[in-house]
Amino acid sequence: MKALNDLHEAMQQRRAARRQRRALRALPGGTDEIVEAERQRIFRRIHNC
Repeated sequence: MKALNDLHEAMQQRRAARRQRRALRALPGGTDEIVEAERQRIFRRIHNC
C-alpha cells in the first residue's frame, strides 16, 4: 500500500511540475524562467529534495 501511495505522490509532483513549466512557457519572455525551473528540477531530482 505504501508503494502505491508513493507512486501516487510522485505522479502528483510530476503533474504539478509539468503545469508549472507550461505556465512559465506561456509568459512573455518566459524562456529564462523555464531554464531556471528545469535546472532546479534536475537539482532536486539528483539531491532527492
